[in-house]
Amino acid sequence: MDDNKQKLDEISNDLLKHSEIDASAIIDKNGIVLSSCTNCGKDADTFGAISAVMFSAANIASNESGIGTVNRVIVHSKHNTLITENANSHMLLSVLAENKHSLDSVHREILNTVEQVRFLLKNISLK
Repeated sequence: MDDNKQKLDEISNDLLKHSEIDASAIIDKNGIVLSSCTNCGKDADTFGAISAVMFSAANIASNESGIGTVNRVIVHSKHNTLITENANSHMLLSVLAENKHSLDSVHREILNTVEQVRFLLKNISLK
């Protein structure tokens, strides 16, 4: 898993090259951080746990209301947006972005990154 861990770290670090992204984390759905990178002093474990709890709560609410399974959860505040995307049945990608500009480019970057994570994790058994 060391080689895969290094690849996950590279994916997290690459996200922060996007000027509007302040933090990224690849986490399991229990909130355990596999990889993270922050530019804003956020604690990776707290960031991961909050992202997983938020995603889980949205998924429960969505299923209970008959809407179906959640693919993405977005929390928008005055200055930042937290976007957590479903990467596979066990993993999430969470990104904290600034609201200074349109988030369209951030969404595209997240979708591209999710595909990279899915490709990397498809042959890894995480138990």
